[in-house]
Amino acid sequence: MLVDDASPQEVLGFVTIVMAKVETSDLPGNLSKKLEHVTAVPLIARLGVDVKHQGKGAGGRLLRHALLEMIKINESIGVPFVVVDAKDGAEDFYLNYGFEPFLDSANRLFITMNDLLSNFTDSE
Repeated sequence: MLVDDASPQEVLGFVTIVMAKVETSDLPGNLSKKLEHVTAVPLIARLGVDVKHQGKGAGGRLLRHALLEMIKINESIGVPFVVVDAKDGAEDFYLNYGFEPFLDSANRLFITMNDLLSNFTDSE
């Protein structure tokens, strides 16, 4: 949950992470060949920002927090990639962070752990 430092009782947004099963056959060929047919991965189930705070960077801060949590999960149990089921119209937000679409769905996106680690190393 993201709150306003000046007004901590005000929630700016939230993000929910769960584990999900994914059919790897829906991934691009080079990835699907490397993984089991079904694999468990972290899923960004919900990411929401209060309408009053949209367009002010809160969504990016929440996503960055969630992705850092995914890196911690990877350090504990090892995960090949992270998935998000993007809301219609929100796909570009995730594409800008390096996510790619599954073969069968424009709204279901993923980023490999290698790309995620590389993105965070490059930005720090």
